[in-house]
Amino acid sequence: DVLYTGRTTRAALDALIEPDGAVALFHDEKVVATPDWPRPLGELSERFSPVRSETRRAKARGAADWKRHEVVLLESPFSSVEKRSVVFRQTLTADEIVGRAYSMSVTSPEALGDNGPAFEAELRGALAAMAPDGRFDEVVEADAVLAFRPAGAARPILA
Repeated sequence: DVLYTGRTTRAALDALIEPDGAVALFHDEKVVATPDWPRPLGELSERFSPVRSETRRAKARGAADWKRHEVVLLESPFSSVEKRSVVFRQTLTADEIVGRAYSMSVTSPEALGDNGPAFEAELRGALAAMAPDGRFDEVVEADAVLAFRPAGAARPILA
């Protein structure tokens, strides 16, 4: 998480982003998935990437040193924060779900290491057993957190 790497990164973002620019963070959450493909993905991520999975659980539990993105942004130069969301329906294929799994930090190729091929084979097997037709319908809520500098705030100059 870029925002959590410290004041230096937040200061660099402040210096790099145009005066009328913004920081945008995106997140999506399944409202419902049919069949329930997130279940085997979660189970496999626990097994193939336990350290990263524990980090995610700590965040979900509200670990003392973890803050929500909105709170971190409020403490940054981009302290004018808005949140927008949209709910939509989509159909995914097994390839799209595997691609999404690899795009997540907990199941990225770096996190999985040499276990990547075994992870993918088991995920594809679970998906094929759930949906022989290869279709996975879901309703998704996608959120965008937009953070701007307060009106009239000065922009620092890179040193």
